[in-house]
Amino acid sequence: TVIHAVSTPLVDGNEVLAGMSDGFLVAVSVEEGVLKWERKLQITSKFTDVDAAPVLVGDTLYQPSYDGALYALKRKGADTTWRFDAGGARKVTIEDQTIYLPSSNGTVYALARANAKVLWQFELDRGVPTSVVVTDRYVIFASSSQYLYVLDKATGKGLYRFNVGDGSGFSSNPTYDPKTESLYVLSMAGNLYQ
Repeated sequence: TVIHAVSTPLVDGNEVLAGMSDGFLVAVSVEEGVLKWERKLQITSKFTDVDAAPVLVGDTLYQPSYDGALYALKRKGADTTWRFDAGGARKVTIEDQTIYLPSSNGTVYALARANAKVLWQFELDRGVPTSVVVTDRYVIFASSSQYLYVLDKATGKGLYRFNVGDGSGFSSNPTYDPKTESLYVLSMAGNLYQ
């Protein structure tokens, strides 16, 4: 059973990296399709999914597992640099030295990229967050339950909450167009918002 979806593979050089529904992150050679390495990320037995796409910055991979943890892994061989005990089904957003984690526990975290120190955290009213959009001043995401949220990027303070109706929520990730400063998001009721 897959909780959210499946991981979007990441091609890096001669390897394809992908999270699997059985709790593994794998690297497969592009040329032969041969398994180069695998890393078990799931630490609990409730849901084993590694659904989020891996994010590569420099020589570090950032990969959440659904109900386990966010891992910073060395690109070669996937040895753990650090881990943060909150997982997620959406990929992390990284800007400069900050990681934004939309966790499956209903909280969005801003973490220091070097060591996972919590810079701030924001708990949703209900539901789980979509992926996070980061602008020059704001962090924007939606909830699976009811709201679209806008936070102050520096402090994590809630600035705005848009209600699309109880139970409507959002299943898609927001898309931001910096040229027009417009955000687009599709609700589970089938409405496209700008």
